[in-house]
Amino acid sequence: MLIRLLLPCLLFSITPLLNQAKYNPFFGSLLVSTKPAYPCPGKLIKTMDEQELRKVLEYGKIVQDGELVHKAYFYLFKISTEQSAIKEYKLGLADYCFLQEDYEKASGCYEDFFMLYPGSKEASYSQYKSILCSFYLSLSADRDQTATHKTISLINFFLMKATEQKFIDEVKTIYTTCREKLFKHEAHVFENYIKQQKFISAQQRLEYIEKNFQDIKNIKEYEVYLKEMFELTKNPDTRPFLVKFDLKNALSKKDSPKKEDVEKKSAIRKITSFFLA
Repeated sequence: MLIRLLLPCLLFSITPLLNQAKYNPFFGSLLVSTKPAYPCPGKLIKTMDEQELRKVLEYGKIVQDGELVHKAYFYLFKISTEQSAIKEYKLGLADYCFLQEDYEKASGCYEDFFMLYPGSKEASYSQYKSILCSFYLSLSADRDQTATHKTISLINFFLMKATEQKFIDEVKTIYTTCREKLFKHEAHVFENYIKQQKFISAQQRLEYIEKNFQDIKNIKEYEVYLKEMFELTKNPDTRPFLVKFDLKNALSKKDSPKKEDVEKKSAIRKITSFFLA
């Protein structure tokens, strides 16, 4: 009972000490804040020199203040006179935007960097990161593929002069993924046409696929499936009430046993059962 009465008094007396602890060196090691102090207190960012702006930039990154980071970069671009420093800031801003997953802004920064410094040692890196940004901005196969087309164009341009194998290998993988996405997009359009019974448009889309997507893995199986779906839906006697379209069915047919093999195995079973009887 006595402890219950004394506890509020103890807390009341200790609270001021705890509040002062952050200013007291004796308590500093126990209660010190991990957040660093602002490097230029009482000074407007637009009046700072380059060194002060660099400090503010690092502070903004540590405390994750995106607005402060962008302001610092803006004024660094404005007051800096050294080309090497400007180049560092431009690439730094691009990398910062990329880490923040602001791929649209990062893409523009990387492309701007490459246009300004095409002969620099970081040029290949900036092109590679620009490709990544464009790829991350691309949408699913059933939606607009403008970003996917742009990614492929960037890759083709990059591969004309690329020398760093680590970038080349990854970019080729991205290229394959983009091509597969474009194929699936065309197949999605084809699906919509046959469901809407627009068979002339569906036929034209099928011919376009046959002409332009021979590099796609298992394309022959896909073509067979698309043609079967076309014939199935075009004929009023075989057209289902609900058209179920799934490209995975094309590959499941690839692994299924052939009709001749099934008939052969059936005949062998009959002969075997006859002799066993």
